[in-house]
Amino acid sequence: LDPMCGRGTFLIEAATFWPSATYVGVDASTDQLHDASVNCQSARVCVQLIQGDAANLKHMHDNSVDRILCCPPFGRQFDKRTKSLYSDMMIEWSRILADNGRMVLLIDMDNAESLIQAIVQAGCCVSFQRSPFRLGRLQATILVVNKARRAVLGDYPKFGTFEWEAGDLAGRAQWS
Repeated sequence: LDPMCGRGTFLIEAATFWPSATYVGVDASTDQLHDASVNCQSARVCVQLIQGDAANLKHMHDNSVDRILCCPPFGRQFDKRTKSLYSDMMIEWSRILADNGRMVLLIDMDNAESLIQAIVQAGCCVSFQRSPFRLGRLQATILVVNKARRAVLGDYPKFGTFEWEAGDLAGRAQWS
């Protein structure tokens, strides 16, 4: 599931390498969903697209999603005064995530701590945080989040790199 799928980039990348999985994209914007549909058709991948609110996925059952892959709003897209956005999303995403489920979230470093706080408050934990890297003009990170155990703020690995980054890079499929 990408609960803020936009034009479907993350879902298309995943579906290209693992076509037998089921993919669902949710977005509030009909324009973004239209573009996602066109992109999915062009890439010849099957993704179910749904118009909806990422913080209110009422059409999805508790514990029904194995993986969430998302790039929540950040940078100019996210006003830090509306801190409840991350909290609202994480509570909802934790609800639908299976007990042994995992989230992989791409976020800028300026908003990473706010997102981590929301993750922990929602009953999940960051099991891995990618060392910061450049994403355009921003410094970004990738958070790997597990629902399997409760954590307290600060109880997560600070930074690292993915093991496949330090040597034997098997190609784009490893990033996916």
